[in-house]
Amino acid sequence: MKKWLLTSVVLAAVLAVSACGNANSNNDPAASNATNTSNASNGANGSGASDATNASNNTNASNGSNANAPADESAATPSYFGDWTVKGVAGSTAVSTAPDDSMIGTKATYASDKAVFGKDEIQKPEYKEEDIAKGDFASEYRVQLKDLGIDADSVKAVTIGDGASPGSFFVVKDAQTLLVLWDGNFYELQKAA
Repeated sequence: MKKWLLTSVVLAAVLAVSACGNANSNNDPAASNATNTSNASNGANGSGASDATNASNNTNASNGSNANAPADESAATPSYFGDWTVKGVAGSTAVSTAPDDSMIGTKATYASDKAVFGKDEIQKPEYKEEDIAKGDFASEYRVQLKDLGIDADSVKAVTIGDGASPGSFFVVKDAQTLLVLWDGNFYELQKAA
């Protein structure tokens, strides 16, 4: 019942935010590639996003279709592409379920042609990247970056599709560590060697 209510609230917030963020008043052609989105599309975050936070956050889909991308594909490959394994729980939001210990050991793969987390697979995934300032992150997820082991002024968050399945929303802690948010818990993934 709680998940249904939470999903309904998040869906309503996403619809309201997406209706408000469709107008692009910036005439700068380079900036016109950015679209306003919300992390509220992640059904697991447990909190709605404020309009001010959403208006200040821009994302670019990094699905390889950017005409301005460098010719060297290796330079354009996101650091989160590769094979990963869940190693433990890094922290939880204020609104969360008990951590699911069965997630530890789960394998994940993020690539241009598919995103796999355990038994869940998304073909031809659309990755949406967003840099979130630490204050906005704390407001959105009710947890400080430092409590997740991140000592930075901002963090890159990635949503795949609608962010509603396990592993489809994560934070890039560093080149070797991702934090997947599910049911209010941040699961730490380590990159395979």
